[in-house]
Amino acid sequence: MRCLFKKEKQAQRVEGDAIAARYVLVRNISEVSGNDFGSAADIAVILAK
Repeated sequence: MRCLFKKEKQAQRVEGDAIAARYVLVRNISEVSGNDFGSAADIAVILAK
């Protein structure tokens, strides 16, 4: 699944179909203030029932 977040500091949410996976890859394309680095905090993965 690929997603693109808006350039804002508030929490954002992505929902998608359930898949079988072992890892989650998060790639920062850009940073909200235009810096060369990005960061993320409190990434939550909710398992499907």
